[in-house]
Amino acid sequence: ASSGKATKARAIKLGGGGGTDMRVGLKAAAEQRPGFDIVVVMTDGDTPWPKARMPFKVIVVLTREGAADQVPEDYRCITVN
Repeated sequence: ASSGKATKARAIKLGGGGGTDMRVGLKAAAEQRPGFDIVVVMTDGDTPWPKARMPFKVIVVLTREGAADQVPEDYRCITVN
């Protein structure tokens, strides 16, 4: 039986299919106490983003080229293939 833990990055299978609203997750992260210093989001970038500034640094790992222009300018973007 699997323990649910991955010890190597290659063992992680990412799923998805669209429709994720990053505003929901970032809002939930902003409401956590104690708060976070940094939140990392992985997305293709095709999502609505919060209009309000987050109380933590946001790093966006983009899985699609050309999506960085849709991300708020105060977020740090990294694009991966």
